[in-house]
Amino acid sequence: GSAYEEELRRKVMGRGEKPGAELIVNTTGIRVTPEEFLRRRDTLLREMFPQTMALPGAMRLTKHLARSGVSTAVVTSALRPCLELKIKDRHQEWFSSFRAIVTGEEVLNGKPHPDIYLLAAKRIGIPPEE
Repeated sequence: GSAYEEELRRKVMGRGEKPGAELIVNTTGIRVTPEEFLRRRDTLLREMFPQTMALPGAMRLTKHLARSGVSTAVVTSALRPCLELKIKDRHQEWFSSFRAIVTGEEVLNGKPHPDIYLLAAKRIGIPPEE
């Protein structure tokens, strides 16, 4: 395999799945098509995502914010089915405490562009300028 270096990761961020896969395949020189890369990646992710653990302190912090009346949202570049794999067995109760969940397919420009954050702010009733 080839290493997925930080510089390449940054270039892939904000692109759709297919353009991101094309960039990875072309940059690393791996000998698969972008479609095959995505198929193999998706197989691995379906195995890994149900085992996803929360970052240390994340649950405690967000539960505290919810109890304190602070509106929170989840903003992820992941597609909804991938997010569902991550939360279905371990984190459903926790994720129900968020006022909004916005996933990558809901916006034209993904992270680091502001689109996904602006949509989340709108859904929880916070004007973007705040």
